Amino acid sequence: MRFVNAILNDMEQNVAYRVCDIKWISQFQPGWESLFEKLQTKIKSINDRFFKFDLTDPICLESLQFTRYEPGGHYKPHLDWRGHSIHSTRKLSFSINLSDPDEYKAGGLKIYPQSYPSKTKGNIIVFPSFLRHEALTVESGTRYALISWVNGDAFK
Repeated sequence: MRFVNAILNDMEQNVAYRVCDIKWISQFQPGWESLFEKLQTKIKSINDRFFKFDLTDPICLESLQFTRYEPGGHYKPHLDWRGHSIHSTRKLSFSINLSDPDEYKAGGLKIYPQSYPSKTKGNIIVFPSFLRHEALTVESGTRYALISWVNGDAFK
């Protein structure tokens, strides 16, 4: 019984790193094909211009994570890329702010060490998946974001 309690306590601690509501949108879900095609084109253009990472061809996006952050909502600092794991092929991460910045207080994205990208509605923020980042705590209102990852061969 002590073992089960230890696991439950650990699970409670691990859940605290992220406070938000998440829904998943699959690339193969009918009606979403156009959005995925537009994102693939945009990500390819951004990668070709700025990062030049070896991505899958065609661009392979993971499912889109539709995320809602309400007051107290956050996602503590983390990496999207984890070497030698199922996430080892993630090359680029991106976040699209779906909320008008006037609709929530605080919140937003921080990319370490000290980058606070624009919170403009519709802004797409693309960054290497190995960079530490976090969703800052929303103090009031609601922030919506669309998040995903782009894959390629593992970094060498």
